Amino acid sequence: MPLLLVSLGISGTWLASLTALEPYRPLFVVLTIAALGTAGWRLYGPASRCEDGRVCADPKILRRRRRLMPLLLFPYYVSWFA
Repeated sequence: MPLLLVSLGISGTWLASLTALEPYRPLFVVLTIAALGTAGWRLYGPASRCEDGRVCADPKILRRRRRLMPLLLFPYYVSWFA
């Protein structure tokens, strides 16, 4: 929602005071954790469930995805370096 409003030209100052979605924050946190957990399981879980010929069977693609996974978590550990 905030990205949509910014793309429409609504300023960030107004967006900072946007609290309409605040009651749903715990739900969004749970959904985010579930999505990251699912992505981690697919990347680092058992490889036996991946059939030959599928994208997940290609080692180059799997290595690239494993390198990009930590970038999803960057906002959570950036404060360690500041």
